[in-house]
Amino acid sequence: MEAYAEAGGTILRDLFAEDGGGWLEDVGLLDRLVADKLSGMAADSQSPVWMAPALQGSI
Repeated sequence: MEAYAEAGGTILRDLFAEDGGGWLEDVGLLDRLVADKLSGMAADSQSPVWMAPALQGSI
């Protein structure tokens, strides 16, 4: 939720919730942040450094 708030997303807070929870109001922003995070994770998993240990065992 920190990244969402830093990107300008608004959070509707429940005054009676004990955990400080709330609702994220900008679904489009949330979708974009998730897509960006997943794209970054996919790019990291494709790097040759990450795949090197798996290849060493098969050589």
